[in-house]
Amino acid sequence: MRWIIRIVSLFVFLAVLAVGALFVLPADRIAALASDQLRAFTGREVTLSGRLRPTIWPQIGVTTGPVALSNPDWAGEVTMLQAEGLSVGLDLKALLRGSVQVKKLEITAPRINLLRAEDGRVNWDFDIGSGTPTGRTAPDSPGGFTLDMARISDGAISYTDRTTGMTQKLAALDATLRLPAYAGPAQVEMSADLNGQPVTATAEIGAFGPFIGGSISSLTADLTAGATKIRFDGRGGMAPLNAEGELDADIADMAAMFRAAGIAPPHLPPELVRGLRATGRLTYAPEGTLHLRDGVLSFGGNQMNGSADLTLSDRPRLTAEFASGALDLSALFSPADADSGDADTGSGPGWSKAPIDLSALGVFDADLALTADSIDLGRARLGPTRARATLTDRRVVLNLLDVAAYDGRITGNIVVNGRGDLSVGGDLSASGLNARPLLADLADYDRLSTSAGMSLNFLGSGNSVDAIMNSLSGKGSVALGQGALTGIDLAAIFRSGDTSAGGGTPRTIFDAVTVSYVLDGGVMTFDDLLFDAPLLTATGAGTVDIGQQALDVRIVPTAFSGPEGSGGVKVPLRIAGPWSGPRLALDIAAISAQPIEKAREDLKARAAEELDALEGESLEDAARRKLKEEAGRGILNLLTK
Repeated sequence: MRWIIRIVSLFVFLAVLAVGALFVLPADRIAALASDQLRAFTGREVTLSGRLRPTIWPQIGVTTGPVALSNPDWAGEVTMLQAEGLSVGLDLKALLRGSVQVKKLEITAPRINLLRAEDGRVNWDFDIGSGTPTGRTAPDSPGGFTLDMARISDGAISYTDRTTGMTQKLAALDATLRLPAYAGPAQVEMSADLNGQPVTATAEIGAFGPFIGGSISSLTADLTAGATKIRFDGRGGMAPLNAEGELDADIADMAAMFRAAGIAPPHLPPELVRGLRATGRLTYAPEGTLHLRDGVLSFGGNQMNGSADLTLSDRPRLTAEFASGALDLSALFSPADADSGDADTGSGPGWSKAPIDLSALGVFDADLALTADSIDLGRARLGPTRARATLTDRRVVLNLLDVAAYDGRITGNIVVNGRGDLSVGGDLSASGLNARPLLADLADYDRLSTSAGMSLNFLGSGNSVDAIMNSLSGKGSVALGQGALTGIDLAAIFRSGDTSAGGGTPRTIFDAVTVSYVLDGGVMTFDDLLFDAPLLTATGAGTVDIGQQALDVRIVPTAFSGPEGSGGVKVPLRIAGPWSGPRLALDIAAISAQPIEKAREDLKARAAEELDALEGESLEDAARRKLKEEAGRGILNLLTK
């Protein structure tokens, strides 16, 4: 606001000079005199083109042609301000008494270029009134100055910050300022296109003079962008700039707010941002920081309470702590419709191919802490949660400090790196998870009832969920406690050789299941699956293709084994096909090979028992001899088959 007041003051000073000389000097002499005085007054070149025309009615005043004000030397040759014309009307009686009462000030089509240099200098800082040849005081001093109405029509303002590379543009500016008494209230109304987004704003300062001079005055402001309405009601001052009051932001049109700020709107589900509203006590400190206390953030049927601090430096930084009851974020993680494709988004069977837009991560840095009684993530549900997210130059780190989920606990971190190509990674561990509801939520699978622990370290990259899932690498492990697997009765399969055996509700009871795996190219590979049950054990190996949502796993159960796991009957099973409908079948090839292998092992064992009696005979020689003996007994075809 300070730059607005200084520019208006320049025009008022010009008007006083012009009107004071209208009746004694020619118009061109008035223009030259005014230019000289303004040059000395500001240290800038002031150009008045065309003729100055006096006005007598309805107020005494002056109308100018084009007006231009240069930039300081360091800012370049582009003018700071130029306008097609200026019209000023003064109260003659007040002027004769030594006070300046401006009845009307109209600026036509001003073009204002504001600039902040790399070293922090600004081109609107020109020390008004610091030593003019005429000895006049600054025109924004309280010496009887009033302004019935100042109007800007068809204006444009460009603001460039070379410290950040940011440029903001205001076009189609129409604004009015009313100041009936210098020490009294001032009202401002304006409408414009801010970065292409139509906005309107109003403000009222309770005591203008004290406000400008550094004292505290009441201050209210309203801003509208699209359907969004923001209101501030409090107090503040200009020297230094500060404000404190109540904020009520009804952000019914979030996209309009982002466009006005010159930022690409983030792609968020409409149901999540429905009813977005922020309230609380807002403070703007002279150091250039914003502070929200007793804040309430409402969105999508959720409510969060907390505080936030925003540092408006070269790169804005947001620090916030919020707490919530039940938090519903399911709209953020809604899965792609697996039954219908979409040519534009690339969704359809499998993972979504829709591009992921993370441009919003480059707007600011952040450090956000959240506690919640519960969080609904759509395909997963969390209990009491403590988490912290840090955003540094487009890289987000989510730390799960303490998360209750499915009767267990989850800790670790997840990293989303938007610097260059998108990548997602994490290091997670969990214990005591109830596997049945967990798998039912994540994979629509409810046949496994047990307590689960796990560890996972992973990394994926790509611009879509599909690309990330097909690029996953890493490693992990899973350990299950006592439980049951419904839908299959392995003991019954052994007895009958029929994969459909097991009665009405087949079930396999087990004591423990462990497996470790590696991830490469979106494919999980393992070879140490161990299944321990009262009547049988099983080992397994295979692959789970996460990217293509398919699996190919071979499990070898062994039943009726000896005391130390020796012997027993093995019925290898193969589980293969898509996740949505894998096929379970006996591995016939492996079964047919078992008698041969068993006979060979038995013969070797018997040969070993007799080895001590055959001095100088090796184990292999003894085995070979025993095989020949057995061949003589009529089983040669079995062994050489």
